[in-house]
Formats: sequence, C-alpha cells, structure tokens
Amino acid sequence: MKIKYYQEYSPVLGRDMEFKVYGTSGKPVIGLPCGNGRFYDWENFGMIDNIGHWIRDAGPDRCGDCHGPCRSARRPGRPL
Repeated sequence: MKIKYYQEYSPVLGRDMEFKVYGTSGKPVIGLPCGNGRFYDWENFGMIDNIGHWIRDAGPDRCGDCHGPCRSARRPGRPL
C-alpha cells in the first residue's frame, strides 16, 4: 500500500499540521488520534494493518454497530 507523508501549514490553526495518506483508491477514511495523540498513532498501534483491506478494497460495507449493510453509508442523491 502506498503511504505518503504531508506537512502543511493551517492558517486556521496558525501552525504546521502533519498527516499521512494510505493507499491511492477506495473510500476515504479519516482516522483522528486520541487527545494528546499524534498523527502517526494509528500506524504505530496497528490500526492501519487492521483496516488495510478496507483501504485496498474500496472501504467498509458494515459498521461496528449494525449487522447488515451500513446504514450510514452514502446513498445516491443524498448528501454526506
């Protein structure tokens, strides 16, 4: 899986922000660190390995709190 590191200035926060992008296709997934965490915590704690198949295979089709297809998934004609 392709991994790309970024460091960009945020005018809203007034400082540089670091982040990584994993993969080149599939559904986008945003992983935010816990309080006082860093952008690389997801990778260091093995989360990327655990969800890598979703990144490679176009994203999850189930949620952790439902048993069928994800009800929160975007439906045609409905906003995100």
